[in-house]
Amino acid sequence: MSNDKLIKNIQRNSVEILRVSLNEFKNSKFLSLRFFYDSSGRGTSWLPGRKGVAIPLSLLNDLSEAIKEAIESVESWEAGIDSQ
Repeated sequence: MSNDKLIKNIQRNSVEILRVSLNEFKNSKFLSLRFFYDSSGRGTSWLPGRKGVAIPLSLLNDLSEAIKEAIESVESWEAGIDSQ
């Protein structure tokens, strides 16, 4: 029985989603970001693709800070204000 927990599916395009989930492998827990593709062409059969990353839960706070910094950088960059 799997203890995996789906957090969110993010539609990338008509045939791909980015699945964010919590997973366990060999007694270690991870945040999983993996692209899935629609093998049916109707959005009814999603299979895992080769692209993805499993992030140890011990790194989530650092990842959260990096994402916040990335969002701020993108907002500045799009506004034409580049600090570097």
